[in-house]
Amino acid sequence: MSNKMGLGANININSTCPGHEDCIRGLAVLNNQEFISCSNDASLRRWSVSGDCLQVYYGHENFIYSVAVLPNGQDFISGGEDRTMRVWRDGKCVQTIAHPAQSIWAVCVLPCNGDIVSAAR
Repeated sequence: MSNKMGLGANININSTCPGHEDCIRGLAVLNNQEFISCSNDASLRRWSVSGDCLQVYYGHENFIYSVAVLPNGQDFISGGEDRTMRVWRDGKCVQTIAHPAQSIWAVCVLPCNGDIVSAAR
């Protein structure tokens, strides 16, 4: 499956990024050159803005609905249908946080202190 991704204002890029096998649910910008995507195929992918897949992350057991970057600009957290939020560092899941809800629809990180906020059903 391929998905068209474009970045706005001063950057005029429109690349096809093949890789995910189901729909993409969320995107998070890591820096000026890279971003993360999460998908219903239970994977996360790190991409360059040129459309190259740099790394694939596995660990969730079902759909991944949301991804957010931690304040250090490299690590990130994901949340999904498997009732978990997962913290990713250096290409590995370093922490799994069980959530009492059925689905975690959104995760975000407060930049001032790194606190994680989730929205769930």
